[in-house]
Amino acid sequence: MGRSRYNDGMQRSAAGGLRVLSCVMGGFLTGAALLVGFRPRVAAFVALLMVINFHFAMGLLFQLAYLTNGYGPPVVGSLAALALGPARLPFSVHR
Repeated sequence: MGRSRYNDGMQRSAAGGLRVLSCVMGGFLTGAALLVGFRPRVAAFVALLMVINFHFAMGLLFQLAYLTNGYGPPVVGSLAALALGPARLPFSVHR
């Protein structure tokens, strides 16, 4: 009961709208940075944190079916490879 009251209050307040806007803009800007090649390691790390946060919040990480999910290990693995990989990737923006 307290949780639904909290969610209702957050959806009606300006802070709830800002939270949704920041999530949408963060995802858009991170994806755009990955597409353009601007700081791909940082953008991949931020995207990896967002994906892990979403999967954790939805409870997907705690299910055995997560390992066979097409949105689980391939996305997390590819973002981890970009985040931990070499610094100079082809087609990335260099100074």
